[in-house]
Amino acid sequence: CYLILLNHVARFNRLVLLALLLYLCRYFVHWLCPQLESLLLALDNRHRMFLQQQPRAASSTFQ
Repeated sequence: CYLILLNHVARFNRLVLLALLLYLCRYFVHWLCPQLESLLLALDNRHRMFLQQQPRAASSTFQ
């Protein structure tokens, strides 16, 4: 009887650990997403600035 109970407890612990891991992963993703978003926005802005600078340089060489 005790062994069966222990087995159930072990299975329950495994489930709890899995749930905790999933929760931590979700929390990590939630924390990571804004960081990634801001990083992507910064890169996009830099790229846009770079693209805006290019035609000016090209037009100045033509004139």
